[in-house]
Amino acid sequence: MSNLVPDTVHTEILMSLFEIYCTFVLGHSQGKLTSLQVYDLNLFVKKFIDEGQLGKAQKCLQLIIDRQNMDYILETRDVSTIKHFLQLRCGALPKYWRMRRPDPKQTKRLGENRFTCNLSNSYRLLDEKALLKILNFFFEENPRRQKNTSALDSTIVYSLGYLGQIRLINKFIGNRWSTSKPEVINGIRPQPELLIAVLSAHCLKNGDMSEGLKALDQLMHKFPSIDLDKIFWRRLLQLSFQARDVKEDRKGKISHACWNIMKQWHARKGRNIPFDQGILSMMYDLFKTTKNGKGAMDVVSNCFQSFYLRHPQDMTSNELRLLEKYQKLSIKIMASKGNYHKPLQFIKEWSINDTNKHALNEFFRVHRQKYEIRQNKNKLKKQSIQTKFDDMEEEDMLLGRLW
Repeated sequence: MSNLVPDTVHTEILMSLFEIYCTFVLGHSQGKLTSLQVYDLNLFVKKFIDEGQLGKAQKCLQLIIDRQNMDYILETRDVSTIKHFLQLRCGALPKYWRMRRPDPKQTKRLGENRFTCNLSNSYRLLDEKALLKILNFFFEENPRRQKNTSALDSTIVYSLGYLGQIRLINKFIGNRWSTSKPEVINGIRPQPELLIAVLSAHCLKNGDMSEGLKALDQLMHKFPSIDLDKIFWRRLLQLSFQARDVKEDRKGKISHACWNIMKQWHARKGRNIPFDQGILSMMYDLFKTTKNGKGAMDVVSNCFQSFYLRHPQDMTSNELRLLEKYQKLSIKIMASKGNYHKPLQFIKEWSINDTNKHALNEFFRVHRQKYEIRQNKNKLKKQSIQTKFDDMEEEDMLLGRLW
């Protein structure tokens, strides 16, 4: 829409559209909204949240609450409105959270440095009492009427996590998802987003991932058939990077552990790790800074397998660039350790075409030369030290004869 109206921010156009909707669709009626009207208004709320326009989202949400009131919203289990209420007023927007770090200067919001994430300048808890009211409603709800939804439950967990209420999170999860038949409850099983919420809440409260990973392991053990998707693994690794203190964890043990959890889960399911540019870009930075050539080689042979079944012309430039970065990192680390035949065999097996093969061979030649120059320097240095030592020893012998 903003393309049609030059020099106008598209969220302002959307706000004007909301005002038109209120005037011509809702009119001057003061009764309850219809299901379709609630749906439409929640679309406005969601869009404004996605765009980081929380003030505008609050205005749209308040209209729903004024017309419906919270008791009615809870009784009718209006999931979208409850979710948006928790996100806007009870801390359930994790991209605005700040991970606890030993150095306050390193503290940043979880959504920062992400190109697809728009953030408002401020975010704070507005209605803690309403959260307790919502929580009590679900605690006291008749089990026969319960409609377990991971989307709503994960939002409640986020709100409790924002307040640091880990005990209440455990109680809530136990109340909603405990059963003698753990795999399916009321016809459904929890989704990955619930596991992400539990993990995120623990990370925010504790500033590390140890307790979060324990809680995650318990849920995965209880519900082994949960199909963990790309988004889950991406969030897991993002949290591990956010929780990492580079000074204390130079080798990136937490992130490597999360990567291994991901590999083991796919191995148990008999699946290859699918290509995901977000995940592999994060892991490349880790492998590079920790000089983990073995990990980089493992990625090439496992995560890029599908590339070797496609024609290079069918790949995007970003995909090819990322593959080449992993190839070169593997070769560079092997060359720096003095390996000769191993990197050549790697190039033979994992070059994607002749152009790629030539580039990798040339890259190896350059780094092999650097290795040889470094070895020669070290050799000359050792020889110089040995010569000095021999000269000193000879002087001592001469002095000894003089005495």
